[in-house]
Amino acid sequence: MPSIDSDDLAEIFSDVEMDSVTIGGDVVLGMFLKPYQNELGISGNKPSFKCNAVDVLAKGVGDTLVNNAVNYIITSEQPEDAGTVTFILKAT
Repeated sequence: MPSIDSDDLAEIFSDVEMDSVTIGGDVVLGMFLKPYQNELGISGNKPSFKCNAVDVLAKGVGDTLVNNAVNYIITSEQPEDAGTVTFILKAT
């Protein structure tokens, strides 16, 4: 599998609408994914935030992520081979 460097990731992330969140007091750009709820009230996936891993090297489980004035706790992290990481979140 070819490797993807930080310049490639910056280009990929620049092509999509980015969300600006705060993690541990630092602003981080990435993709905030919200859970869904169908017409029966059944919820789907948990909220998550995907970003470039090098932007959050010192961040992880237990840190607070703030998006649109809503606080979340990072409950797990899922590193990916492409140099990104997805944080699974829980609203506080």
